[in-house]
Amino acid sequence: MESQTNGKDFETLNEYTSIRRDNLSFDATLDMGINSNDTPLASKINNNESDFLEINPSNLSENAPIRQSKYFASDSTINSSKELRQIIIGGIVFSVSITFALIIQILVGPSQIPNRVGIITQEKVCSDIGAEIVKKGGNSIDAFISSSLCLSVVNPFAAGLGAGGFLLVRDHKHEKDVEINCFFKSSSSAKEDDYEKNPNIGRKSIAIPGELKCLQYVYHNYARLYWNTLAEPAIKLALDGFKVSNLLARHLESIKDVILQKKDSFLAEIFLDETGVLVKEGTVIKNPYLARTIQSLVKKESNFYNGAKGKDLVNFLLEEDDYQITNDDLISYSEQKKSIETSIFNDFVLLTASYPSAGPALKFIIDSLSDLSINLDNIRSAETLAKILEASKMGYIFSSFISDPYFAIDQSEMFNQKLKLAKQYLQNRNDSSFPFEDKSMTTMI
Repeated sequence: MESQTNGKDFETLNEYTSIRRDNLSFDATLDMGINSNDTPLASKINNNESDFLEINPSNLSENAPIRQSKYFASDSTINSSKELRQIIIGGIVFSVSITFALIIQILVGPSQIPNRVGIITQEKVCSDIGAEIVKKGGNSIDAFISSSLCLSVVNPFAAGLGAGGFLLVRDHKHEKDVEINCFFKSSSSAKEDDYEKNPNIGRKSIAIPGELKCLQYVYHNYARLYWNTLAEPAIKLALDGFKVSNLLARHLESIKDVILQKKDSFLAEIFLDETGVLVKEGTVIKNPYLARTIQSLVKKESNFYNGAKGKDLVNFLLEEDDYQITNDDLISYSEQKKSIETSIFNDFVLLTASYPSAGPALKFIIDSLSDLSINLDNIRSAETLAKILEASKMGYIFSSFISDPYFAIDQSEMFNQKLKLAKQYLQNRNDSSFPFEDKSMTTMI
């Protein structure tokens, strides 16, 4: 049986109000908010009396898309469109602020990698300095710079402002691998016959150094701390003194005659004690000259390649009349960014420097072993060890033919040709000849 209310049935009214009532007395009280003095909704309907307004355009609003009702709060206290917009705008501003803060944190904030530091150098004191730099908020590049400057103090024969080399940087944030070539260069006026005697001691053995260029490059591109913070530990070590390491003592012993004869006054002043005897392992020595040089670089970064310290170096070398390094050679020196050599062996990826470093020789060894089934089960077998030794021997021989591609031919063809022969030899040494027995490599170079 249908009840009529102003021409509309009860079910239709329920659709308009989006309310379904199976229990009229309970739901009407709950949803419509009537009290005990109100006439029940069912009675009103039966008496053809309805408080529901007719649906017409004048009854519609943004806050009541179906209808307006006296049972709901007024627009001024709830469901205000202005307040709703404010809430939405506030939420958007908050979300954008959080997102922006996260981006800043990722780009310039501390690394999210667990704070476990591993710094490896030739000397413990330098490794400790690198670790302390990380604790101060530095990254791995900061630790590298500070440790390298430390090594220039405690092991000056192996690293320092007069050194050169190759630097690999793994930029994990941007998934980029970079090689910086800061190897030595000869003077622009040098000739081939200048190196016939191959001097390895004295001023004629010096080339244009590049290590400082490497340090400056990575400092400007990757470092987080200031240069004076990174240089301070090395300066302090040189001024206050450091113990002669076993490695330094052995090297000094190998050039003892040069130092004792005082052919170089700086070496004699630093590495001979008060009685004129070569310092031994454990002796505390100082190097105030190097400390002052590093301090000058803190004040003016260009002081070495294009400044007073560079001129001092050139003047010192020119005391030997036939030495021709000039200020222009220092000014024109620049680092070179190069592509990294990559090798894959099982699940490992090897990244190493390219020519003219020994990186291609290491790549040659790894690549020549890549076709062999080497695993934990056979790694200690005599046959596997013999193949690894053979591959290492071939790589070492290959390294003697490495040259700088800037001055020589492209060596990739030679590499691929010899690598193919090396793989064949390792697969079956009885039926294959040793790849380097012929003269082909010498003629190719």
